[in-house]
Amino acid sequence: MKRRKLKKFVLPTLYGMVLSIIVICLGLISKNLPVTSDYEYATNGIIESVLPVFEEEKLITKPVDDNIKIANNYYSKDDDKSIQQESLIYFNDTYMPSTGLSYTSENTFKVYNTLDGTIKSIEKDELLGNVVTVDHGDNVLTIYYSVDNIEFKPNEFINAGSIIGDSAKNSLYGDSYALLFEVSIDGKLINPNTFFEMNPNQ
Repeated sequence: MKRRKLKKFVLPTLYGMVLSIIVICLGLISKNLPVTSDYEYATNGIIESVLPVFEEEKLITKPVDDNIKIANNYYSKDDDKSIQQESLIYFNDTYMPSTGLSYTSENTFKVYNTLDGTIKSIEKDELLGNVVTVDHGDNVLTIYYSVDNIEFKPNEFINAGSIIGDSAKNSLYGDSYALLFEVSIDGKLINPNTFFEMNPNQ
């Protein structure tokens, strides 16, 4: 028997028809699938939770004027020994790691709120006096130890840069007026200098 040969135009025609069918099917599938932006929302959520203070409208200020010196820096086990020594507080023959930034001066100085928020609590500490905690949302807290003449009450809103009160003397720093400033994010204390670097205007 003689084999019948396909004419030259048959195969290209078949290929073209198959390709057209595939393209049509893909078009119909894409039209029927719901458009979603879940990935975009997930990304936004992650950014907001990890870097809650990067929003342009939120300005971060320092808790004291520039002329007030830092007595003790934040203690980190990853820092050099020389830096760690500057981050230890000596009290009753014992060295304690500083959990924030300690500012001291011979004269009393103003204590400023660093970021818009709400006064969460005002408490009394035996060593450091009055303690003011400000809630900034997104699990961000700032804590101010050794504050007198407090201008606000719990649950009151406070703007960044507003005066919380005045520095006070405490047991740790003797005759000096002092302020210990802490920053907590997601329940963990962080280096306040890292917090200041989150400022969108820097």
